[in-house]
Amino acid sequence: MGNELLEMQPAAFLQAAATASGGLTDFGDPSFLEPLGVLIEAVEREGQLTRAGLFGWQQRTLQLLTHRLRMQELFRQHPEILAAPVTRPLVIVSLQRTGSTKLQAVLACDERRQAPCLWEALFPVPFPGELPGDPRPRIEAAKAWEKMFYGAIPEALAAHAMFAEATEEETFAVEMSFRWTVASVSARIPSYIRWVENHDATPTYRDMKRILQAWQWQRGSGKPWVLKSPWHIGFLDALLEVFPDATIVQCHRDPYESVPSTCALMHLGRRVGRPTLSKIEHGAEVLAMNGREMTQHLRQRAALGAKDPTVDVFYQDIVHDVIGVARRIYATRGESLTPDAERRMRQWELDNGQHKHGKFHYTAEEYGITREGVAAAFADYYAHKEWFARLSQRR
Repeated sequence: MGNELLEMQPAAFLQAAATASGGLTDFGDPSFLEPLGVLIEAVEREGQLTRAGLFGWQQRTLQLLTHRLRMQELFRQHPEILAAPVTRPLVIVSLQRTGSTKLQAVLACDERRQAPCLWEALFPVPFPGELPGDPRPRIEAAKAWEKMFYGAIPEALAAHAMFAEATEEETFAVEMSFRWTVASVSARIPSYIRWVENHDATPTYRDMKRILQAWQWQRGSGKPWVLKSPWHIGFLDALLEVFPDATIVQCHRDPYESVPSTCALMHLGRRVGRPTLSKIEHGAEVLAMNGREMTQHLRQRAALGAKDPTVDVFYQDIVHDVIGVARRIYATRGESLTPDAERRMRQWELDNGQHKHGKFHYTAEEYGITREGVAAAFADYYAHKEWFARLSQRR
């Protein structure tokens, strides 16, 4: 294919993925087809990507489709994978920039649990010819991706450091559902985001479960997962439909502090394909999206009532007393923190201090974010005065 662009039609992408996979044609659950079409149309009509940006987006989309094909082939060859349970996952469901990355990494230090690594999320299925139990080809590919990524976006290292063999969120793999708002990271596509927000997300979480089952089979481990993604916000009902025994952890931070940081982080990704994107336009869209999804998340929590499995934790506690946060989460699961797990957690914190890779610089003003605008977008969230009373207790 070289650097030629594909026709912006689903059929062209499906055929190209089949060719890239060596002739595979079974994509599994067809629920991804409609949102794939909506996404392609939104990128073409709204994304305003440069030719290089569009080529990069197309290549990532092809990679995700190829993952679907190869994962479905893995299930065909090993149907026992889908019979394995995914038990009691611990899922951090929070807005971006709320301490969730640190919390996941710390909880993953407990060897009684498991969490995805970046190389698994980027390349969730063994490469053709890969020897069982030897994922080194994928680890090396992830290291190459890491080098390329930070070469293109050096500021991202300070914003959100990612390393091939380190704990990472499941997002990169779950993107293959094509029914998740994570697609907004690479392009401004408001019509697609609204489509996702207004359609059932259960197929996304069925895909996510199958991905976890595939990882369990490859690892030979059924230990409980520690997962996290900001893109779970707004889809709690679908998550719990598929994972009814999950423990949900919500990290709280004043949106006036977290949203500008989210805007800056997402702008790093979007500007690669659209260097002229207005920061003000971008900021308004991100604020509105985050506000809508938090409102939906809170409605879903309220509907659960006493059955809500959420543990509420706070940003300043994650920063200053993450071991205490871990103990409280464990207690809700009827578990305790072992001395070995605590030692590993404390060592991780010593090795990974805040701003280890530099400070991420941005201002609310450059993205048009005001206190009044945030208060309006997050009116339902701010109505939970007990959370903000807790957040106002500075350490």
